[in-house]
Amino acid sequence: MPLSSYTPADILLTERRRLEKPLLLLIWLGTASFSLAEGNLFYLISCTLGVAVNWMAVHQNKELYVRRLFVNIGVTASLIIILVEHYTSDQMLVITIGHFMVLIQLLKLFERKRSRDYVQLLTLNMLLMVSTALITPAMWFAPVLVLYLMLACYVAMVFTLKRGLDTAAKVTLRSETGPLSPRQVAWNVVRDWPGKAIRRMVPRILVPSLLIATLAFLIVPRAENYMMATSGRYFSSAGLAPSIRLGEPRELYLSDRMIMRVQVNRDARRRE
Repeated sequence: MPLSSYTPADILLTERRRLEKPLLLLIWLGTASFSLAEGNLFYLISCTLGVAVNWMAVHQNKELYVRRLFVNIGVTASLIIILVEHYTSDQMLVITIGHFMVLIQLLKLFERKRSRDYVQLLTLNMLLMVSTALITPAMWFAPVLVLYLMLACYVAMVFTLKRGLDTAAKVTLRSETGPLSPRQVAWNVVRDWPGKAIRRMVPRILVPSLLIATLAFLIVPRAENYMMATSGRYFSSAGLAPSIRLGEPRELYLSDRMIMRVQVNRDARRRE
């Protein structure tokens, strides 16, 4: 598995490490939320290891990657695995698609990254968080989602700034008759990283986003009960599952024990 160093322009001019570190954290947060909501430790451990390896490489201004051929083979294998999983299990389709998105993100972590790859990683991870919102009614997901939105806003702004720095670097380098050192180009393009300005902009973007999300939650009709299901577990507003699994065959005995008390209010008359 090749390990290449960042170019001086990546380190001094385009500030690549400032984008990849929060992006890796965002990927881990989205994948971990989906894995915990589903109760699947395999994807949680796999994503944690993949993000940790890439984090250590980025911290040293290096990039860990494999050839594009192996990535394409991995995508094909992932598609086959997901199709087999879909036709051999009774889990929800949204969970199966979520598994595929997790596998694609893991593969793209070990690919040489360009602007297009960053956009793909962001899009896949955001779709994964949408899938998480569809399969879990747990309250712990609410603060995690707020944290995720804050981090996503920060990553989007840093990516926009990096794209501008990339464009400025290309224009400056093309207009010179001779090669310039990255330090000289960086001095002419950007003096200080606007970290404080970016952090100040996060609340301004996050607050309207949360208001729109709250309004959509209140207005949009609720999904059916089966949309709140996770793998092998179903939730119902009546407390009864749409399907029951008994596991191993067992004997059932008739008993007078009361297991449920139901009260129905209809036409101002109460019946029990």
